[in-house]
Amino acid sequence: MNLNKKQLQNFAQLTETMSRHSFSASEVVQLLQYSNQLHRWFEDFACGFVEIDDAGNAFRVVEIGNTTKRYPIKNKGKEIEKKIQKLIKGKNATYRTQQDPRGGSLYINNIPICL
Repeated sequence: MNLNKKQLQNFAQLTETMSRHSFSASEVVQLLQYSNQLHRWFEDFACGFVEIDDAGNAFRVVEIGNTTKRYPIKNKGKEIEKKIQKLIKGKNATYRTQQDPRGGSLYINNIPICL
């Protein structure tokens, strides 16, 4: 993870804050990775590159001329949320996601997981 000076300061502050909630530095790094993955997933969803049907199945949307094609893909958002649940299990912590890509994508105990 290559960080500039400001990001390094933010990482130190986030790690200190999360340590009060029983998270180690390596777990914070994992949460940051999950947050970044969710952010990319939500960006694709907001731009219309990904659609999710009522059953939770995800599709990559490709427009070719006047034709729109939908190809089945893994629902990465759901997979990442399962990993987050596994990580925070037993830590007396809650999480929430924000699908609007303009803000933080992951919050643990209302703490934004981002640099």
